[in-house]
Amino acid sequence: MAKQAKTGMKLAEALIQRNAQIKKIEQLRDRIAKSARVDKGEKPAERPEELLKQALAAIDEQHSLVVRINLSNNVVKLKDGRTIMEAISQREALIAKAKAVREAIAASHKKDAIYGESKVKQVAVLDIAKLEKQADDLSNRARELNVTIQEANWSSLLVLARQ
Repeated sequence: MAKQAKTGMKLAEALIQRNAQIKKIEQLRDRIAKSARVDKGEKPAERPEELLKQALAAIDEQHSLVVRINLSNNVVKLKDGRTIMEAISQREALIAKAKAVREAIAASHKKDAIYGESKVKQVAVLDIAKLEKQADDLSNRARELNVTIQEANWSSLLVLARQ
């Protein structure tokens, strides 16, 4: 079981820090790539060995933070008793369902096919109005669930570590 901190970083703050760490690692990788090779006789603008050392340390920090975030998501409960992890999974399923329904709607709107000089008339076989409502309902449920997840992220402390 994980131990929750009494004082410390909120889960939402850790998520923000994780995103910042991802950007930092990407920037370090870009800087390494720009400094790894130079024209013979020239010196790199930055020392790639030092940049690589910084990148590896940043990756280690990110790893530790992601472990704590994931542990928190498996421990912190929403008001309805689900963990944040379960809610995130449900939110992603709702988003995927809404996308599938919207893709079905889009497929129904495709233009008629033209073969040579002949135009083949095609008709939609799906109830578009019903599907539009279904897609909207799924998207609304995903947004509402996201708000619930965000509330939990801002009210919950990040788990310290495994016990």
